[in-house]
Amino acid sequence: MLSRIFVTGGIMLLAIAIATDGAAVDSSPPPPSSCDTARAIEALQDCRAAVDAKTGTGKPSAACCEELKKVGKICLCAIIKEPPRGVEIEKMRKVPPQCGLPGPDSC
Repeated sequence: MLSRIFVTGGIMLLAIAIATDGAAVDSSPPPPSSCDTARAIEALQDCRAAVDAKTGTGKPSAACCEELKKVGKICLCAIIKEPPRGVEIEKMRKVPPQCGLPGPDSC
């Protein structure tokens, strides 16, 4: 009976090793794959002066750059793909590189 338990346990361990391809199981949460764009746009109000269609300067403030870094690439790409009303897309596309972040081509 004891040898049967060891065999069963060995088979289970082998199955787990095959299923995980021998890698350790990662229990950390997966990276976000979506964005709450409304919340991200709200967080980026400091960037409005740079990207406004009528009055935008095209030059981001230091506060804008800090907010862009906090929002992250997934949200930034989502906003670039579907910009809010009143935002000039060309100005918006130029802001991340001016902040030292990847441009929209990396989305």
